[in-house]
Amino acid sequence: MRKYLLLLLLLLAGVAPVLAQSGPYGNEWIVPGQAYYKIKITRDAIYRLDFQYLTAAGLSGANPAQLQLWRRGREVAIYQGGNTNTLDPTTFLEFYGQRNDGKLDADYYKNPQDQLHKLYSFFTDTATYFVTVGALPGRRMQQPVTAGGAPHPYRLYTETKLETYAYVDVPVNSTFLPWLEKGEGFYGATVPANATSYASASEINDSTFQAILPSPAPRLETMMMGGRPNATYQSEIALINTGQPVRVLGTLAYTGYNPVVGRYNLQRSDITAAGKVRVRFAERSAVGVPFRVIYMKLTAAQASRWFSNRRMLAFLNDSTLG
Repeated sequence: MRKYLLLLLLLLAGVAPVLAQSGPYGNEWIVPGQAYYKIKITRDAIYRLDFQYLTAAGLSGANPAQLQLWRRGREVAIYQGGNTNTLDPTTFLEFYGQRNDGKLDADYYKNPQDQLHKLYSFFTDTATYFVTVGALPGRRMQQPVTAGGAPHPYRLYTETKLETYAYVDVPVNSTFLPWLEKGEGFYGATVPANATSYASASEINDSTFQAILPSPAPRLETMMMGGRPNATYQSEIALINTGQPVRVLGTLAYTGYNPVVGRYNLQRSDITAAGKVRVRFAERSAVGVPFRVIYMKLTAAQASRWFSNRRMLAFLNDSTLG
């Protein structure tokens, strides 16, 4: 009797972890037996699915109002134009598609909060969307019902330079664990530290960084991380635009693989006529240890006008613009 009781306890102990692990699998949005048509995109843009595309996908008999667009288990709002009752040559769907990022990669870390950012995927830049005909009307973008006000004098334009020179393994070349630790990921190259003669210059450059207004002031944001687990850092950030004196923005203090973010107001003159901002990173601690630059992001007020050399332009929707 005692043996059977012990066996029962062991069986119950084995069942408990299985029950604890039960939960959503991430595919609950899929309706069994319903067809889904895959769309792959590699950059942020507005995409149009016209009549020819929809019929080629086998949706010629579908009710346009019931077309749905899904990504990562969530339905995406789309704009429906043309005939909204019957699929004909005037019918089209438009949506804002975004390339893949590192949002899903957080689960690879032993502690998800150790993921420094979600701007870059370990595997691919390609994002996948799915079009399907649902039993209910699809989610649509709301249309404004009131007339627009006075044009805004500017828009907030942002450019991000992401440093992804190499995959960083922690500890370097000696980790064989099934999860990721703090400090691991795709980051910039290790910058050797030599406070007297070495500095790394990085450049944020985009042809649309033109027509920049002096107010509100441009903002620079940068993230850095140490190249050694227990080292202490004093990293200097400065502007070194050609033809201008070096201007130090500040110094960031941090330790080991703990990332640090610096934010600085710039002057309009810091952005050159070619739309460039050059940033120097230099280690100023007495010991001198290597470090890494993770990303730089520049946000500036850009005059509300169109540029002839651009097919599209993305900018921030800021409620403070009125």
